[in-house]
Amino acid sequence: MTHTLVCGGEQRRMVRLLPPAQVVRIALPPGAEAPAERERSARFALDVPSGCAVRGEVFAEGTDAHGLQAVTRHIGFRYP
Repeated sequence: MTHTLVCGGEQRRMVRLLPPAQVVRIALPPGAEAPAERERSARFALDVPSGCAVRGEVFAEGTDAHGLQAVTRHIGFRYP
């Protein structure tokens, strides 16, 4: 998730990762079975001081056992 906190004329950009990024080389032999996780959810608390606004986007990234990467559609949000 990336978001920008706007208070008055000041902007502060933040990035949150869940779980934290890891560098791991996953390799399975051809024909091997691997477990698959189809759904996952997470909640982030946004501490927005009164009089401030926040806007950003959430998305998911994944890497399969062959090293192929995928990124979901980015979903934008803003408060208030």
